[in-house]
Amino acid sequence: MKNSTIRKVGAFALAGALLTAAPAMAAQPAPSINYSMDNTLNGLAGNPALTAAPICASPATEDNCNTSTNFGTDANGNFFHWVTTQGNGGGLVLTTAAPLGNSYTVTLKFAVDAYSNDEDGSSDPANGYSKLVDFSDLATDDGVYYNNGEHWMITNNSDHGVGIFAQGDVVTMTMVRDATGATPTFTVYAKDATNANAVQFTLDDATNMYVAADHNGGSILHLFQDEPETAQSGNSHEGVQEGRLYGFKAWPGVALSEADINAEPVDNQGGTTKDDTKKTLAETGVSLNSQLAVGGALALAGMTLVAVARRRRNN
Repeated sequence: MKNSTIRKVGAFALAGALLTAAPAMAAQPAPSINYSMDNTLNGLAGNPALTAAPICASPATEDNCNTSTNFGTDANGNFFHWVTTQGNGGGLVLTTAAPLGNSYTVTLKFAVDAYSNDEDGSSDPANGYSKLVDFSDLATDDGVYYNNGEHWMITNNSDHGVGIFAQGDVVTMTMVRDATGATPTFTVYAKDATNANAVQFTLDDATNMYVAADHNGGSILHLFQDEPETAQSGNSHEGVQEGRLYGFKAWPGVALSEADINAEPVDNQGGTTKDDTKKTLAETGVSLNSQLAVGGALALAGMTLVAVARRRRNN
């Protein structure tokens, strides 16, 4: 019985020592802009406006508008769903009061259910492109696209990705602009159910092509919308015709590292985005100093009990 007691308190001491020694595990920094699509386009308190394109009512050819919209839920989570018949798309628009900055990180979880009607000079839309994000306030071609036929991500400068993302696939895409170096860079990561998160492409952005356009002193991003014919050479109709948006997150002024992007996200609207049983110490809200203090107290108490038990056994 005495030996059993010693073993028990020894284990108690070891647990305390291990807790003291273990540092808080890294978790993805919480975004300051976060939309979860839980039956609303509202985000965190104080977040900027994320608005759906208006419902079409006798629209002009160049208008961005939706035929229908609704919220839903499936195995991938909550989503906002839109359908349009407009060549330049419907989708959504984000406007911020303060600029996103020269450095930023933006993550979208989405599915393109119907590509654009872009014919790209041919009679087959599969030869064209579908615009995912526009940075220019619909003034130029600047943006990130799908290649409708090859199913990879591509920029208007023909930098293309490595992943194959088919129509209807639920994709998480993270865009990082890093202006901390001598030459700013723009990097796109993407993953889906069959593709692990990977860099799709990285390019130099000395011309600020991927700095979000100014909008009343803040920034504006158009999601799944194409620019009008007057802003490009020919009307290529590159707006997404149907899609789902499961989430939108942004870190203004912050270029997350690849390690941060791949870390377990923290949902600052109520827990982790994964199973809470896998929550790391860093995600519990308890500071590292508090963890160390508790661990130290447990270890000291355990060692004291071991010493007392040994003295009693010897007596």
